Amino acid sequence: MFCPRCGTENKEGAKYCVKCGLTLQKLTLQKTIQQKAEMSDKNPAIAAILNFLIIGVGYWYLNLEEVRGIPVWGYIVGGLILGVVEFFLPVLGIPGFIISVLLAIDAYQKAQGEQGFL
Repeated sequence: MFCPRCGTENKEGAKYCVKCGLTLQKLTLQKTIQQKAEMSDKNPAIAAILNFLIIGVGYWYLNLEEVRGIPVWGYIVGGLILGVVEFFLPVLGIPGFIISVLLAIDAYQKAQGEQGFL
């Protein structure tokens, strides 16, 4: 991998450029997300709706293996647990709704080839 700032060759998967110190991990993550979105012709609206209804399913629809180092199945299991907890404690419905909306927006952005905020 070559540094886009100074052109120095770095080891594949390096976090920082050995010469100028530019953060390379972010660039690799953005490139991976963009490549995956470009390879698939997935509908961003479907990804957002799925992620809103059951957290993590929108990421699964986009063929992402992990988001922020957490496997997609972790988001799905967490979403299901959150749904059960909200059923018994309705007061947690508002934070759960907010989380669902934010993750729906993130899935929509990723489906469009953007980084999203996660």
